[in-house]
Parts: sequence; C-alpha cells; structure tokens
Amino acid sequence: MPTPWSQPNTPLFPIRRAADGGAAAEATSTHPWLAENEGALSVDVLEYPEAIVVRAPIAGVRPEDLDLSLHHDMLTIRGKRTEEESADSRRTLHQECHWGPFSRSIILPAPVRSEEATAELKNGILTIRLPKTVLHGKIPLSNHESKF
Repeated sequence: MPTPWSQPNTPLFPIRRAADGGAAAEATSTHPWLAENEGALSVDVLEYPEAIVVRAPIAGVRPEDLDLSLHHDMLTIRGKRTEEESADSRRTLHQECHWGPFSRSIILPAPVRSEEATAELKNGILTIRLPKTVLHGKIPLSNHESKF
C-alpha cells in the first residue's frame, strides 16, 4: 500500500526531500521539492517481516557514481548518470531520460540495523536490503534453582 510521503499529490510527499537541505524551495522544475536540474529517482519500498527492501531502476549508472546513506529513519540515494557522447554533436528531438545528478530520500516505515544493510546493483536495478530491528519481544528465562 502506498504511503502518504511516497505519493506526489499528497501533502506529505515533500517530506522525502526535507533532509536534502531545503535547496528545493528555489527549484524551477515542475516538482518544487527537487533542486534545479536534479532528477527524481523512482523507487519501490517493500516491507517483509524481517526487512525493508528498496528497489530502484538506475540503468546506466556506475556503482562508483552512487552514494547510499542512512540517517536515523531516512535512507538517501544519490548519484549521477552521465551521457556517453557530447550533446553538442546532435539535436535532441525528444528526451524523457534524465542525465545528470539525481537523489531520493525515503522515510523508512520501521527501525533498521544499518550495520547489516546490503546493496546490490544488478541488471540496472539497485536493491537495498535493510534488516529490521526487533524493538519488542519475549525475553527467555532460564531456570537455575539454587540450593540453599
């Protein structure tokens, strides 16, 4: 089920950009929360009993051009996609692909163990697995009878 902060037409959607420094206020794009000339990244956020999994299609991005960070409950994915050829040698007739920097911040729905997080880039899909932290549960009691 979509969350309010992941849907573009809801009041909470700009929260995902709040940790990016507020530079979005002066953006000239059709999405006021994006910094000028910065692309948005599409993501799927999946919750399993033991982990949160974030998937993002980022074809054409090299691993060394990605930066993944976690601060409290916010995951931030930053990167850049560079064109292989110069724009000076051609005339663009139609462009839907974003070339240049992009970022996305996601408020995670549950506490996670960052030290056990993993990320994989395979076939143009970035998959980040964040194991959940157990905040409550039963404490086992061992029975050691003393002989007084």
